[in-house]
Amino acid sequence: MRHARQPARRRAHGSNSSQDGSRRGGQNLFANSIVALDLKTGAYRWHFQSVHHDIWDMDNSMSPVLVDVRVRGRMRKLVVYGSKSGMYFILDRTDGSAPLGIDEVPVPQEPRQKTWPTQPFPRQGGWTEQRVVDQPLGTSVPGEPNRAVPNYVKGALYDPHWDVPILSIPGHGGGADWNHQSFSHSTGLVYTGFGYVAAAHSLTEASNGLRPPGEYQTGGIVAVDPGTNKVRWKKRMPYSLAHGNGILTTASDLLYIGQPDGNLLCLDARTGRELWRFQTGASISSSPIAYEVDGVQYIAVYAGGTGIPYGESAPRGDFLWAFRLGGTVPPAPTPPPPVIRRPVAGGPVEGSAVNNTVVLARTYNATTGQVGTTESTAMNAMAPTHLRVPVGTTVTFVNPADNANEHGATQFFEGLFDVRLRPGESFQYTFTEKGEYFFNDSYSPRPTGKVEVY
Repeated sequence: MRHARQPARRRAHGSNSSQDGSRRGGQNLFANSIVALDLKTGAYRWHFQSVHHDIWDMDNSMSPVLVDVRVRGRMRKLVVYGSKSGMYFILDRTDGSAPLGIDEVPVPQEPRQKTWPTQPFPRQGGWTEQRVVDQPLGTSVPGEPNRAVPNYVKGALYDPHWDVPILSIPGHGGGADWNHQSFSHSTGLVYTGFGYVAAAHSLTEASNGLRPPGEYQTGGIVAVDPGTNKVRWKKRMPYSLAHGNGILTTASDLLYIGQPDGNLLCLDARTGRELWRFQTGASISSSPIAYEVDGVQYIAVYAGGTGIPYGESAPRGDFLWAFRLGGTVPPAPTPPPPVIRRPVAGGPVEGSAVNNTVVLARTYNATTGQVGTTESTAMNAMAPTHLRVPVGTTVTFVNPADNANEHGATQFFEGLFDVRLRPGESFQYTFTEKGEYFFNDSYSPRPTGKVEVY
């Protein structure tokens, strides 16, 4: 909770989550801002706000990068201000001006949220997708990295919300979130890891938004020319690289970055081509470093695990690795990889214990352990949320007769079924192949379940 003090009355006022802007009109300076101060006096010099009146938790939490590069033939002292939104705001660090242009663009409004009428966008655009896409079910899986989980209202960056969850990308846990960027004096490029972690925002969601269960949480690495704010190369990766996955670039045009699966990668900084990888045994959520001892150069990295966005599935450890050219230390055993799909709430339940049945829009009673009697749109309103069955099992999906609304089951992304059931109706499906099959409710997409077929 964020607090503001009212000196005259000596009262403190608190806001709700970052998704609620209804009680804090205006731009909300100096949130989401870079502020320049005089180093000797502390006096204010200039500021730039990257998101006005933020209701999406799209603050910029990474450190900006200082670069001296040519812009249209003139050497400029710049600061590269990166963002969860997948854009670089490139500013002259002496006065805060934007030599490449930043426009205040009108955005959709929600008066109840007191939304600001415009948001800043660099004229060159972003370096990651900023709108989810509705890729048809049954097409390639996992599909596009910004593919929307079905049944959500699909939005773009800065679409406002109220009481209905609106899904957007790259999400408050995506883009360039908590990583560390690198500027190479050799290539003249700025590098960052990023994530695709779509989020649904509304006043009904806890904390800063809902990351839909079943979505794929992936990412990539991007190289941007700060003199033009144009992408030089971009490489899709199997994991989100937006949480502590710092980048080291060297004078020999090498790029080092660690992954949540424990692999330390070395890429060609000019092309993104992978040159080498080493398994450290635990998730890497830190920045590699380079140093020299007695004329020998080393690369070191700490592998200690991570939590965001893969939770307990990310391998933990306590390992400090140092490498030199010609070293002979063998890699660690490969740990189980992180689970890249957002998990459902609740643990596994054997189908034989519940007659191979999923009850829609109901949660379990915490006291009795039985299916509850109240209709619900909570995330865990599939009873059970995680059903385990052998291959060849027929599973029944039921909308209880005393529910007031039509509920359904949309299986994604394979598209095995998509049914709507009136109160009292049921549907059966026979699972013929091993795998994990996510589904959510067509009435409200929040309740999500999974059938694990073994």
